[in-house]
Amino acid sequence: MGPMRLMSPDGVDLTPKGGFRKAMLAVLALSPRQTKARKALLTMFWAESSGAKAGSSLRSALSTLRNELKPIGPDVIGSDSQSIWINPDMIWVDVLDGTPSEGEFLEGLDLGNTGAEGFEDWLRNERQKRRSAGAKPAAPKKKPSLSSDADIDLEKPLSVALVDPVISDIRVSAQAFSDSFMTMLGDGLQENCQAEVLDYRWYGSGALDLARSSGVTHLLHVAMHGVDDAIVITLKLSEAVRPKLLWQTTLSVSKDVLIDPLAPEAIEVAAFALDNLVPVLSSASADRATAFHLLSQFFQLDPSALSAARELIIDPNSQLPAKTRHALALYLQTLQIGERWSKDRIDMRNDMVAHTRNLLAEGPMGGLSLSLTGYAVHYLAQEDRLAFDMLTRATEIAPSLAMGWDHLALYHYHRGKLSRAREASGRALALSRHSPFRYAFETTRCMIAFAEGDHLTATHFGQMALSRMPGFSAALRYTAAALGFLNRHDEAEALKHTILERDPSFTASRVASGVFMSAGQEINDTIARGLARIGLD
Repeated sequence: MGPMRLMSPDGVDLTPKGGFRKAMLAVLALSPRQTKARKALLTMFWAESSGAKAGSSLRSALSTLRNELKPIGPDVIGSDSQSIWINPDMIWVDVLDGTPSEGEFLEGLDLGNTGAEGFEDWLRNERQKRRSAGAKPAAPKKKPSLSSDADIDLEKPLSVALVDPVISDIRVSAQAFSDSFMTMLGDGLQENCQAEVLDYRWYGSGALDLARSSGVTHLLHVAMHGVDDAIVITLKLSEAVRPKLLWQTTLSVSKDVLIDPLAPEAIEVAAFALDNLVPVLSSASADRATAFHLLSQFFQLDPSALSAARELIIDPNSQLPAKTRHALALYLQTLQIGERWSKDRIDMRNDMVAHTRNLLAEGPMGGLSLSLTGYAVHYLAQEDRLAFDMLTRATEIAPSLAMGWDHLALYHYHRGKLSRAREASGRALALSRHSPFRYAFETTRCMIAFAEGDHLTATHFGQMALSRMPGFSAALRYTAAALGFLNRHDEAEALKHTILERDPSFTASRVASGVFMSAGQEINDTIARGLARIGLD
């Protein structure tokens, strides 16, 4: 606490001189097992630099830091191709030992406008965590109650403690994967559930007592062990005040993730876990509105559900952060316009873009908020430079968020960049096998395939989407048009009936007029021709 200081046993000040090196040393010191994946450090400090430049910057900072810490010993900082770590036998960290102290955590350490938003996010979270812990006196230790639900306070803000995982493979590479995997889970819970995520992984056997005394509501446990060429991961979510198990699952992933903790397979297994974990945690309090609950209401495509969701968003007593509320409100308008519940785009382009820029200037957005807002800026205001920056950033900081990849795919599709759209859509589908929003992602893939002239693939994904959400208008239009080109008129007739039932005045000429956003006028004309072939002219 207070300004960072590194002192030798004989009182010599060895504190690194540069802000970046101080920050990197702090991150390493407070990481589980004082180890951090190289990729995680690159993302935290040099996310805006190219891969080669970022790697060079990390190597240079590491070399200088080793020289500055040389008086402690030559092996104080270790590294391999995947990870960097501190020798825990050579450096003692006061905040991990519970030593009483005063002042702001890492007081005065500010990297400013250097592209190190990931570190700034980490620093804000660490400071808030320590403020929260310091605001409450530690409760006396007691045996957890096994009694009634009276012990559970549903009005208490949702909070989850990440506790030290149990790992049978103690190699550094396994620890790096565990660190990355649990970080992705924590980020996902924070973004989707508005949960406060507290990281107690470095407290060892005392983590559970400390977490409970700090007032957390839930504990997330992870265990990993190797079986042949695979790593078996067991996840458990339990209440904090009593050992009540709420959810458990077992996953398997190839040991290839030990080489690259952020490989697509690792991201996919984290996304799979979140798809199942988020609904359980979101429902922990029936009265708590979360981003996940509101999006679930959005994707019911029911006007009454959308109206109820809107009331929760504008509720002045809502616990939702301002940036999340802004993102959800804008995204709600894209759905209302896309499903024709609102006939015209609201003339709010300047206000919307200006407000979005102001929110970005106040500090970083989470991945979900970036994705929702970025897509709305693109769809409602056609402010594509800002939209692209936000959508790209969303996939970088939340790579396991399927919706982020889907929105990026739609952005590329609308701009006619079909190969890029197909690649991003593929990531969204791979990450959303059990997502309640999957029908929207399948529709995006249907749209891209149709624009590429692949009517068979378009029909496949369109029919998959309609099996989940029979009234989704975009899936109806594209699938019906694709069936028209395939001369599968019997199947198309049922879709034609649904389209006209929803909108008796619908015609192919309306599509050709450009009332629906697509990859361009040529695609609008092609959709219209396909619809005309089934009698919707």
